[in-house]
Amino acid sequence: MSQKAAFVALGILLLAAAAAARDAAAVVDVYDGDTITVRYESGETVKIRLIGIDTPEIADNPHGPASEYGPISRDYLDALLVNRRVELEYDVTATDKYGRTLAYVYLPGSIMVNERMLGAGYAQLLTVPPNVKYVDKFTAAQSEAIAGSRGLWGLQIAVEATGGAATGLKAGAGTAPAGPATPTEGGGFFVTETGKKFHKAGCRYLTSSAIPITREEAFARGYTPCSVCIGGTAKVAPASSSSSSGSSGRCEAITKKGTR
Repeated sequence: MSQKAAFVALGILLLAAAAAARDAAAVVDVYDGDTITVRYESGETVKIRLIGIDTPEIADNPHGPASEYGPISRDYLDALLVNRRVELEYDVTATDKYGRTLAYVYLPGSIMVNERMLGAGYAQLLTVPPNVKYVDKFTAAQSEAIAGSRGLWGLQIAVEATGGAATGLKAGAGTAPAGPATPTEGGGFFVTETGKKFHKAGCRYLTSSAIPITREEAFARGYTPCSVCIGGTAKVAPASSSSSSGSSGRCEAITKKGTR
């Protein structure tokens, strides 16, 4: 066997070993953009905190104040994970001070959700040593999201452009969230890669692609409601008079899910 072939074989063995070390589980709840609850094959239910990322809060708590972007980030993660089976990989420190298990979460095909959230612009890099196994990969994903103005980075710019008080992320630079997802009932709204309208899950126009999006972000990016599945009646709520979080053009649907 040549030296090159030996290196390839070693790489395959290492990848296989890494995959074998992961725990299989089913997602039973998405609390916010960086915290989920899973059920292991043993039946044990555990709260998981995704390593390396941080997302806006959905309610005031010890981690920080609530942000209007909290439900948006949660909805994106929910569309990726709700009722899905995943694999969990761990790092040096097993739990945080709140007792949550720290993990890298994988969808089938070894798609790392932590990295996807950063690359799509719905999370921000949070490095807490010694759990830094993928810090370089995460840094690159966030840099691409900022440069492309993806997800919340782009939405914040749109909010600030209308005179609103944007909170939750620092401003970046302008494109649509990355990565297709399977539309699921109750998972919010979706756009296609080439269309100019946003749709509900199950719409016949989502046959080729379905990218999760909130109604607020859809309006901010110039999408209009699909007349077939929505009826063209969705509207953006008027600007809030609250000085704490009143962002102009904030969508009334964003507050409907509330907190869990």
